Amino acid sequence: MSITPIGILYIIILLFLLLCKNNFEKIFLFCLTTNLFIEAGYAIKIGTEKYYFFFTITDYFLAGYCLCMILRKHINISKKWLCLALSYIIPVIMLIVFPSNALITPYGVYLDEVLYGSEELVHPSFGIQTVKTSFIFLLYLTIPIYLYSQYGLNDYKKLLRKLSGIIKIFLALGLLEYFIKNVLDLNDMWGNMITFLFGTFDVSFTEGRLRGDSYELILFTRESSHYAYTIFLSSIVLFANNLINKRKNGFSFSLLICFLLLILSTSFSSLLFFIGFISLFLVYRWFIERPTSYRKEIFSTAILIMLLFITLPVILSNMGDGFIGDRLSNLVINWRDFMAFDLTRVVTLGDNSSQARIFSVMHALEAFSSRPLFGLTLGMVTCHGATASFLASVGIIGLYFWIKAYFYSCPLKQLLCPKPNLYLLSIMIYLLVNMLNSLGIRPFYNTTLLLVVFCFCFIFSTNDINCRSINAKDDNIR
Repeated sequence: MSITPIGILYIIILLFLLLCKNNFEKIFLFCLTTNLFIEAGYAIKIGTEKYYFFFTITDYFLAGYCLCMILRKHINISKKWLCLALSYIIPVIMLIVFPSNALITPYGVYLDEVLYGSEELVHPSFGIQTVKTSFIFLLYLTIPIYLYSQYGLNDYKKLLRKLSGIIKIFLALGLLEYFIKNVLDLNDMWGNMITFLFGTFDVSFTEGRLRGDSYELILFTRESSHYAYTIFLSSIVLFANNLINKRKNGFSFSLLICFLLLILSTSFSSLLFFIGFISLFLVYRWFIERPTSYRKEIFSTAILIMLLFITLPVILSNMGDGFIGDRLSNLVINWRDFMAFDLTRVVTLGDNSSQARIFSVMHALEAFSSRPLFGLTLGMVTCHGATASFLASVGIIGLYFWIKAYFYSCPLKQLLCPKPNLYLLSIMIYLLVNMLNSLGIRPFYNTTLLLVVFCFCFIFSTNDINCRSINAKDDNIR
């Protein structure tokens, strides 16, 4: 048995939280922080089994705690949650009774590995991974069910305020990582320090890959794209918290630091996340804040986007980083391969990461078309896009009940009454951003998903978010 230095601190904090009064709020905040920022290493290793900071410790404990509270307090479970649970179970039964002839990549294997010949496509089949993934999804449902029954408006506002403070600390750490790696040129020292504190991981996250003339930023995540997604979620939280605090336009210095870290991460996915956030901001700006002159607003927005696309390549080239530009040009040059869906061409392309991502998503959507209503079951489909993986796993019906349960049964939605069409549009933006975001299907059950729900309710609210202090549990809003 071995335990990492951060693992010792982590367990001490967790035990302290267990002894606190009203500990659910504190444990939930601790869980959100862990899921947002920490993927590196492990907390405890017993034999060959590693127990990570996320999934196996905090999340399972929080879910178990919520399950006990639901049973103890006899909390009613709405039909939306029951329908969502059934939409996870029915595909499993269908797969056993009516086996599928679709060809998919084995779970945990990506399409590019198949194309290189190291793996082969297989037919979907019931196994331990299906049981494990379905159990995880069902267990995680206990967290929003209990939280939605207990939290009031002030609780959500306090949560976002505290989390925003924590996010600012991690933003400062991101700038520190860039300074140590690229200004002081101590990349090896940084990697050795992270390895000492967190232990080694399945992925060599400490190697600090050089992209152009600068090292990628990953902080305590597995890779730069995961770190960029963390910054994307952080920017949404900061934006919502700024609106709660009546900041003009919702912008702040911390948000500008988020944009800077997206650029410095040298992740190609950072462009996707930046576009996703700007889309949410423009929807808010045009339809909630309502500028006095739409012509002037559209013109200034067009100028801003034009300047962005002009200045971003200049910034990157001055940093000596042609990585993102090369990836973009590679996509443009090989667009015919995407139109033809020529999978075999991936292995002949110079930079195949972007192509492999898009092809794997297209392959998952092809698997989805074999069973569009109920999907092929959870834990069956793996691709470089969370939305495509989830859609192929649970089908249209599962996705529908997922939206209804998570986004439309939240009491905060009924309190703030976000504009229906804008609220739905924000959900679609979230789904599209995750179409090429390769985090497995974590964005569809992880506790950070609840942050997205809360923030969307605040951002697109039609009510004054500072004029009421209703407690949902006393208002019979479930």
